[in-house]
Amino acid sequence: MQSTLLPQIYERVWRPVVFNVAKGWPSGPGTAEEHALARDQLGLAQPGDIAKPAATVLDVACGPGNTTRALATGVGENGLVVGLDASASMLARAAADSQGIAYVRGNAIDPPFRTGVFDAVSCLGALYLFDDPWTALDGMVRVLRPGGRLVILTTRRPSLPVSRVTGDLLGRATGITMFDDDLPDALTDRGLTVLHHRRYPLMQFLAAESK
Repeated sequence: MQSTLLPQIYERVWRPVVFNVAKGWPSGPGTAEEHALARDQLGLAQPGDIAKPAATVLDVACGPGNTTRALATGVGENGLVVGLDASASMLARAAADSQGIAYVRGNAIDPPFRTGVFDAVSCLGALYLFDDPWTALDGMVRVLRPGGRLVILTTRRPSLPVSRVTGDLLGRATGITMFDDDLPDALTDRGLTVLHHRRYPLMQFLAAESK
C-alpha cells in the first residue's frame, strides 16, 4: 500500500466497518471497546487513570497507527510505544499524528529488535495477512520479555458447518488465513500462558503471558 489515499481509507472506513461486522455488529464490540480490552489485557492504563505504567509496547503491523495511538494513551511519560510496519505510506500517515510514538519500518516476520525487550506486544487485525503467520508469531514471542503480555485480534473460522463454508470462501477469495478455535494451542506451544480467549462470528481475541 504505497498510495497516500489508501491509509486514510483503511483508517476511517475499512478498519472500523469491516472489523465491527466481523465481530458481530451491532452486538459485538466497537473499535473503542477493542482498544480498551487490549489495554486491559496488556496491563496498561485506561483513559482517566492517574497512574500509568512505564511500559515498552510494540504494535506489530501498525498500519496508520489506529491501535498504536490507543495503546500510547495507556503508558506513562517514561513508557514507549513502537509501531512496526513494512508500508512506507502507512507509516507516513501514522507519523503525522505520532504524539511521541516511535515508528519503525521493518519486517514483522523478523522484528528488528533485541530478544525480550518489550513488556507488551500487540497485533490487532494483521496476523492473518502474513504469508507465514506462525513465523510472525515466533517473532512477537521472541521480543517479549518473561512475564510480558501479548494480545492478538485475528480471523476465526466458524465452527458451524454453514458458517464454516462462508469462512472458507472468504479465506480463498481474499487470500487471508482463517484460524480455527485452537489458536490458543499455538501460543501454549510457544511457551505462553493463555489468559483470555474471546470468540466473535469471524474474529477472535487472545491474550497471553510469556513465562
